[in-house]
Amino acid sequence: MMQMMLSCSFTHTNAHTDSGGAPDFRPSLFKTRGQLTARLSSLKLHQRSLSQVNMNFFHQQLSHMRPLTFSERERQRYKAEKMLLRQFVLLKREHRVPECLSTEDMKRWLLGGRSFNTEFQGTAGMNAEELHLGELAWISVRRFCVAQMDREIREELEKEKRLSQLVRRKVTLEGLEMLLPIIRSRAEQDVRALLLQLSNKLLASFLDPNTGTRFKRALITKLQRTTQPLVPQVVKTALDVLLGEPGPHMEVMTPQSQGNTVTTDSDLRTLIETSSVLIGQQLADAAASCFCLRTVFFKDRLQQFCTSESRRIVTAIYERFLVRSICFRLLDFDESVFTARKRVLIVAQYMMEDRLQGATQSREPFQRVTEREQQTPEEHHVAAGNTDEEQEQQTGGLSAFFSQIWKRMNPKDSEQ
Repeated sequence: MMQMMLSCSFTHTNAHTDSGGAPDFRPSLFKTRGQLTARLSSLKLHQRSLSQVNMNFFHQQLSHMRPLTFSERERQRYKAEKMLLRQFVLLKREHRVPECLSTEDMKRWLLGGRSFNTEFQGTAGMNAEELHLGELAWISVRRFCVAQMDREIREELEKEKRLSQLVRRKVTLEGLEMLLPIIRSRAEQDVRALLLQLSNKLLASFLDPNTGTRFKRALITKLQRTTQPLVPQVVKTALDVLLGEPGPHMEVMTPQSQGNTVTTDSDLRTLIETSSVLIGQQLADAAASCFCLRTVFFKDRLQQFCTSESRRIVTAIYERFLVRSICFRLLDFDESVFTARKRVLIVAQYMMEDRLQGATQSREPFQRVTEREQQTPEEHHVAAGNTDEEQEQQTGGLSAFFSQIWKRMNPKDSEQ
């Protein structure tokens, strides 16, 4: 065959010439075996480069689906899906969802709402093996995102339960985010005033009464300049311990107070003591740099003094938080109630109808076999076609239903 192609190329080389008499080197005409080999190798290289470009495009799009490197579009989708799953869990706890439907059913519904072939239409140059591996990677990322979504929701609900028991009213993390800026600004004002009192007490406790007035003024100015920048950090440390945020304070807390709900005054006193130790350490380090204390005795005494005074600071912050949280109306605000609750009820009804339809079909296997045996070949062919159409409508109905919910929850994405 190679000889036939070469002979064909020699026969037609003279026939295909341009106006100047130069030969027209078309892709299908070759003078030697080497030119044919070079052309085939160039086609293979071109195919490899095209496949590499498609793989790079796929990996780039896949990286945008991972939680740590979400694109804006994927972040919005993740938020919408998380609202749907959150409301399903809440409705499940309220017994407003049939008992036969579980969280795993809702997670499978979320996974079925998106299709690899629909989202990656720019991978036409990839071969079958690359498409198969790409689809497996895409499914793996989707399952990881939904699993992480479920884990985050359970942790958030557990935290909301603990805070609700603390303030004796319903608390959501969204409402807490609205409250914390108000608490921080007021708490920082209280802490600044208390740190001024702390500076005066430090001078009275650690300076000789015969010390000159000029030296006292210089030292108290230095103390204020050193401790005032710590105000935001002091407030943050106290609130992190109260709200159970992860951080260095978890090493100071006792095992009994870690992860437990704060329901009694003794538990609250434990949190106050934990915050006082951490804040006292911060203030003692700042004050030691002003007094230039080098001996272990004076440092330990300064640590105890600052820890004792820190209890007043932490108590003032917690009282500010508890009092303000009682009258803050938006503390129980939940956006998913307004955007996803009704849709989750529709989804539950959809899944229930689909399950009942599947159960009805599974109860009549012998009846179907009997009907098929009684049908003629032509009738059997028509019935098979109708079954395929019904399956296609069901699959398309799920995608269309999810797409409709997605557009309503994300109007910006539908505009794009």
